[in-house]
Amino acid sequence: MTRGKPWRARSSDPPTTVHAFCDRVDSKDESLPFLASIRIEWFRDRDSVERVSSPRAAAHAIRGIIEGVTQKRSVLRARAVEDEIFVDLSHRLPLRVGGLVVSNVVVALTVDDEVIDAAQKAEHLRREIELDELARRQARGRYDFLRDVIMANPGTAWLYSSIDLPDRIGKPPGGDYSELVRRVVEWHPKSRWVVVAQILHEFLENLSESGRRDLITVLRGAIETLGTEAQAVRFEQAIAMRETLDHMVDFDSSDVTS
Repeated sequence: MTRGKPWRARSSDPPTTVHAFCDRVDSKDESLPFLASIRIEWFRDRDSVERVSSPRAAAHAIRGIIEGVTQKRSVLRARAVEDEIFVDLSHRLPLRVGGLVVSNVVVALTVDDEVIDAAQKAEHLRREIELDELARRQARGRYDFLRDVIMANPGTAWLYSSIDLPDRIGKPPGGDYSELVRRVVEWHPKSRWVVVAQILHEFLENLSESGRRDLITVLRGAIETLGTEAQAVRFEQAIAMRETLDHMVDFDSSDVTS
């Protein structure tokens, strides 16, 4: 509600007329509106050569000013929003609109209980989303620190293992740097087994279907002869699983194109 002394018309001005109405005005959440009770005092502007507009034009202008404030604010802060509206209007009055002079405006905002409940839930959801994003940024930061700093090389990892680092900066679970170094080296793109597996995969991809089956049979026999039956079975199962996944991808692609 606007407070303080209203702007006073000159004694020579015509008597003021009051126009009061209620309307819903948007908050920052469009589906959660304020209910505004608006009282406008106006009189005809004798100095204006414009054709006198309907009082609705003045009401429309005032409503636009009010909504310019409410659209940036939450319904959970109705009293603070009223204060902002009061300050905004105090700088604009008297307001001339189409041959009319708006001399005073009184605004009261209310919010339905169900709207407040929905706004509180929305605020809680936004807070949870912000916390989730913060957790993701912290996780990315720890990952980057482990990858780019601690795991730059085994010597750096051993050096950091002698320092008592805060948990929030990022360090291996349980502080086991030796295990982390071993795993990183093992899964490094240039480690021996990764390179061999990549070459074998690329070679198989370039073979025909019959050539691929013949090579797999030869490899299985070699693994069974030089290794164990269990290793040969695992190799065959891995190949079968890969072929199954390839067929699934091909099937999905054909559905999309059709």
